[in-house]
Amino acid sequence: MLRDWRNKLSSDIENRLNKLLKGIKIHQEAYFSSRNPVIAQIWVGLAELQNKIDFLEQRVSEIEKIIEESQIRPKKKLDSVLKQSLEEY
Repeated sequence: MLRDWRNKLSSDIENRLNKLLKGIKIHQEAYFSSRNPVIAQIWVGLAELQNKIDFLEQRVSEIEKIIEESQIRPKKKLDSVLKQSLEEY
């Protein structure tokens, strides 16, 4: 019964959720040792997502550095779209 809600997700979202759950399972001992394992598991999931965001920000920074060093100037319109997209996150 508790898993019924997951069956109602789109297959794409369900696959992403399963991938996230696999990634945080390695920390299972830590969150099961807390007073509230459910909440601890959520926080671990958030930390995993933050880790992915940090990695992507680092990669974007590296790409921007390569672009600057190659003296290729991106269009201003692209910068504003990218900036808006990053601000939403």
